Amino acid sequence: MDENKEQLLRLLGSYSRLKILCILLKYQEQDLTLYKITKYSKLSKDIVRRNISILVDAGFVDMKLYGTIRIYALSENNPFVIGLSEFLIKSKLI
Repeated sequence: MDENKEQLLRLLGSYSRLKILCILLKYQEQDLTLYKITKYSKLSKDIVRRNISILVDAGFVDMKLYGTIRIYALSENNPFVIGLSEFLIKSKLI
């Protein structure tokens, strides 16, 4: 298996990261901060902070900075994120 596929599998092998992706999809009309993602996901702030960074670095999540406030959203340009979103909606996980 090539390195990119293994990286993708490791990325998706985390309950916390999958839950964050689900929250970003479910509440995509809102400006989601670390606080809101933590509130909606019921994950600890440290877990969300660590995993959101991994998702941003992987290109699954976009982050916009407004002063000191960071707003997170699913990447609209990542074909895998688009496919995963469709899967989550069709499987009624969202």
